[in-house]
Amino acid sequence: MTGIYAKKFNWLPQPSAWQQSQAWREKRQAMIQDFQSKTDAFASAFGTAMANQIDGQAQLTTQIVMSRLQAQAKAKSAQFASLSSLVNQLA
Repeated sequence: MTGIYAKKFNWLPQPSAWQQSQAWREKRQAMIQDFQSKTDAFASAFGTAMANQIDGQAQLTTQIVMSRLQAQAKAKSAQFASLSSLVNQLA
């Protein structure tokens, strides 16, 4: 019974332990830099989103205040007009 066995061709030079550790350090340094750049990008995007949310809330608050002030001004104007018409009728 014959089997199929994988043969190892070891004619390519194997890196030394020093070269393997250097390659591992370089790879780890690249992973750290990639992580840091992604973390910085996330922090920047999150900060921008928070600033936009705060700005949007301030704009909405300003719009609500302005509409309330305009409604109060219209009410006062209508009240003044009714008082003015009463004064005109009495005079």
